Amino acid sequence: MKRIFALMMIMMLLVGVPYVAAQAGGGGGGAEQPDADGDTIPDEFDACPDQAGTGFNAGCPDDVLPPDADGDTVPDVYDQCPDVASDPSLGGCPDTDGDTFPDNYDGCPNEAGLPENAGCPQGVVPPDADGDTVPDIYDNCPDVSGRPDLGGCPDTDNDFVDDNFDACPDVAGFVQNQGCPIDNPQPTEFDRDGDFIEDIYDGCPDQIGNGMTEGCPEGVLPVDTDLDGVPDFRDTCPETPAGTFDGCPDGDNDQVPDITDLCPNEFGTYDFSGCPNAQYDVTLPAGRAVLTADNAASAQILGQIIFAGSSFVYAENAGSMLLRDFLNGAAIYDDVLAETLTPRLLPLGTGYIADYSADGSLYVEMIDNYETQTISFTLVPAQSDVQYMTDLSVPYPVSRLAVSPNGQYIVTGHGQPGYYGPPISGPAILWDVASQSQVATLEHDGAVTNIAFSPDGAVVATATDDTLILWDIASASEVNRVAAEVNPFGIGNTVLFSPDGALLYTANGKQLTVYNAADLSVAYSVELLTNAPPFMSIANIVTSPDGSLLAISPGIFADGGGPLLINATVSAVSAADGSVVAELDGALNYIDSIAFSPDGTMIIASANSRVLFWGVAQ
Repeated sequence: MKRIFALMMIMMLLVGVPYVAAQAGGGGGGAEQPDADGDTIPDEFDACPDQAGTGFNAGCPDDVLPPDADGDTVPDVYDQCPDVASDPSLGGCPDTDGDTFPDNYDGCPNEAGLPENAGCPQGVVPPDADGDTVPDIYDNCPDVSGRPDLGGCPDTDNDFVDDNFDACPDVAGFVQNQGCPIDNPQPTEFDRDGDFIEDIYDGCPDQIGNGMTEGCPEGVLPVDTDLDGVPDFRDTCPETPAGTFDGCPDGDNDQVPDITDLCPNEFGTYDFSGCPNAQYDVTLPAGRAVLTADNAASAQILGQIIFAGSSFVYAENAGSMLLRDFLNGAAIYDDVLAETLTPRLLPLGTGYIADYSADGSLYVEMIDNYETQTISFTLVPAQSDVQYMTDLSVPYPVSRLAVSPNGQYIVTGHGQPGYYGPPISGPAILWDVASQSQVATLEHDGAVTNIAFSPDGAVVATATDDTLILWDIASASEVNRVAAEVNPFGIGNTVLFSPDGALLYTANGKQLTVYNAADLSVAYSVELLTNAPPFMSIANIVTSPDGSLLAISPGIFADGGGPLLINATVSAVSAADGSVVAELDGALNYIDSIAFSPDGTMIIASANSRVLFWGVAQ
């Protein structure tokens, strides 16, 4: 089975190379691939290029069978041997010698062989007509001796771009510029040397280099400050030598570096942040200090919960918290103000979009049923049994979910932001929980990236990448709108009402913009995360119960990538003017969710498979 899986991966990669190459282009990005039916599946990989379909049916509508000339259940568009009926697990191709290598990838198709010998028996040399050590069956240039690391094709100018794809085959150039020299470098904020390799991926960010040599000129080694063999741009601990994992020490050899290992002296797992098991219970110290704008002493972590997951969902007014643990189900803490937090454990599903009503009466988790293109809602009323709203036909895909403060309504957002691929517009849908029915469709000219209810539940705010809209719930009608850039990536929660409903907080990149909810005029705008790397953005905004403070958490969304670990500091910000009051350290890396406790004594965040509780020392 491993051999079959490896073979299928090779096949997928071979099929995917032309599409990836076309998307990447050279230097400035390539042209989009044709998509005649507009279903986001390029015609080259679409079995029904003139009929909009789905990826689950090879690009055909659900009621249309994709063409399959040989009847082996592998659509012709994906069938490596479309005229010969064969095993679907082998890409639709025959395997004469039964060694799980289909004949079109087997150097010795009539003799059972080994994967490491191109399908030939041990001791038999696979056919290699041009003598370049690349077997003919895998050689992209079988009649011309070439470089093994370039699929057996020649590279006349020795610039790591084979002559078939090299726009300048006789002049050494750069992979990222289609094999041509970079005659006119254009440095940017993210690419200091202008070699089309962003600094976070560039081993020599101040020297024009090749993508095949980690961004360095030929013969120049990437910068490695601690001399541990891991270049700084890939080294999570660039000043700590003798690192054993991503350039960092790993004392217990559990492949979780000590810098993020919560149990650095015990062998654990990545799922539990280096600890042996989940630790759901936590005891918090009594007499926790209230976090206010006048009390900006050094922040302290009061306690932490370890779980195999990445997020919690929170009921702001009730202090109920649910952890979605993908190994053990869900853990619900009904009161985060208790001195000892002990959860109820529920075997919930694997929904990835969820919300809690502010009063704690209802938790809702959405689960995609991809094959039928419907969704289910898992409803968990407080201290009650799980219920379901199943097989709801809605526009795809689903991007966002919000529950009204009293648990009466659900609003789902639909569409796909351009960050994930071709942008797809979608509406927002208002659902009534009691009747489990759709109430209204709120149309949008773009993907819905954020949703927020007003504290009284009378108004809901929705955002696309360029518009902020207010809707009246009772009449399901638009109240007001304003052109606004609001987190076009659609990740995190970056639209939020103030506790009194008078203000609406939004974020785009590192910019916090606050609107007056009455008329959507701008109250103020301020740039935050000024000391954070350029690829980090505001990902979540929450407010203290009295509305005097905001908590802001960053995420790695603006450009993606970067080192494995970053000190993702939570900022406590004055709601009056956006000035930073305190920085809460200790999270490391991406922070999924943040919240204030109902009495304002703590800021709570999920980060790195942990839930952290911060207080501020008196």
